[in-house]
Amino acid sequence: MADLASCESHRALRGMPPGEAVDRRRRRAVPKECAGLERHMGSQPRTVMVKHARGSCGVVQRRHCAEGSVSCSQVTGAIRFPRGSARSRCRAVMDWNPQTHYQDRKIAARYDDERFSRLTGRVFNWLEKSSVLRAFADVPKPGRILDLPCGTGRLAEPLLEAGYSVMGVDISPAMLEIADRRLARFGSRFSSFACDVHQMAARSERFDAALCARVLMHFPLPEQVSFLKAVAAVTIGDVVFTQSLSTPYQRMRRAVKRLIGNPPPAAHPITEDELRRLLAGAGLCETRRIRPMPLLTEEIIVVARHLS
Repeated sequence: MADLASCESHRALRGMPPGEAVDRRRRRAVPKECAGLERHMGSQPRTVMVKHARGSCGVVQRRHCAEGSVSCSQVTGAIRFPRGSARSRCRAVMDWNPQTHYQDRKIAARYDDERFSRLTGRVFNWLEKSSVLRAFADVPKPGRILDLPCGTGRLAEPLLEAGYSVMGVDISPAMLEIADRRLARFGSRFSSFACDVHQMAARSERFDAALCARVLMHFPLPEQVSFLKAVAAVTIGDVVFTQSLSTPYQRMRRAVKRLIGNPPPAAHPITEDELRRLLAGAGLCETRRIRPMPLLTEEIIVVARHLS
C-alpha cells in the first residue's frame, strides 16, 4: 500500500481548518491486513469506520485513486493510526454506505439495541420521541404522516400512539420487517412500503406531513437537497427533519471525540448557511426548531413548510 501522505486526497488536507487536518507525524503506511477492506469498496465513495487493535477509530471515505488501482482514504474526520508498527491489525467495523448497510438483516436486528439500550441511549430516545411529537403539534389528528426513512419504526411509534396514521417507507425490507412487528398493534393505521425516496416521489400519494429522521447527515449537501425536495413533493403540510448542526461548539466537541477515539456522529453536519440552502433548494422555509439536548448532541429537529 502507498503511504497515505502520497495520496492527492490527503494533500487536500492542507487547506482544511485548524483541528480538522491529520497530524502528518501520526500517519503511517496502511497495514497489509487492511487490504481486506477493499472488497467492501466499489468506485463509489463509502463511509467506513475502521477500528485498530491498538489505537482509535476514525471515519474515512475510501475511493480508488485516479492515478491507478491503489486504494486510498480521504479523511472526513481525523483518523489516528496506532502507535508503533504500521502492521498492527485492523478490521472494518461498519460499512456506512447508507444505500446498502441496513439491508443486512443482522444489522437491522441489532440497530435499536446498539443505540438505545444503555442509559444515555434510553434518555436520548425518550427526548427525541418527545421532541418529534412537539414538532407535529400543529398537524391535525388523525393526519396521515409519511415516515421516510422509517427504519425500525422507532419514531413512528409515538406518532401512532398520539392518534396519527403513518406510512413507513424505507429502502431496507429488513428494517421494515422489524417496524411491522413492532407496530402491528396499530392495525391499519400503520402501513409500510419498501422503496427509495425518488420512487416514492413518483407515486401519486400525498401526505398531510412527513418525517425525515437520521438520514440527511449521511449525504453531501446536494444529495440532501434532492432527498428533501422529493419528500416535500409528496407532502401537503409540514416537513419535519433532523440534521446535525455544525457550530463552533459542536466542532470543538467533534474534535475532542476524535482525540479520544470516538467516530463523529454524522458524516455531513451542516452550518446555518447550508441549512438555509437546503431549505431553499427543497422549496421549504423553517417555521421552528427543536433541540433535544443542545449541550450534549448536535441534533436539531427542523419544522418546515412549503414556500408557496
